[in-house]
Amino acid sequence: MGVVKTSRIKGIGYALLHHCLRDMKEIGYEYAIIGGAGPIEFYEKACRAAVIPSI
Repeated sequence: MGVVKTSRIKGIGYALLHHCLRDMKEIGYEYAIIGGAGPIEFYEKACRAAVIPSI
């Protein structure tokens, strides 16, 4: 997922993320794993995401 730089801080990424998570919940998912996520701080703030350390 990404938002063009000129449209950031307008809530577009937040809305995209939450629409996706809501749709996943509606079809039965209990959680989501986002591989290679970045910036991590966005996900931590937007949906209380937690980093799962590598083994």
